[in-house]
Amino acid sequence: MTAALVRFIPGARTNWHSHAVGQTLQISEGVGLVGIRDGSVVRVRAGDTV
Repeated sequence: MTAALVRFIPGARTNWHSHAVGQTLQISEGVGLVGIRDGSVVRVRAGDTV
């Protein structure tokens, strides 16, 4: 298992991408958008795990 703490400045964007073996995100602060396998986009907030 590999763990990383990643922080983004407000308004930051990344290219949509996927992870071959999946990924678990634990949102510690702020809000964001996450694309899921069925193509929908989910809004995430502090305290969410996706």
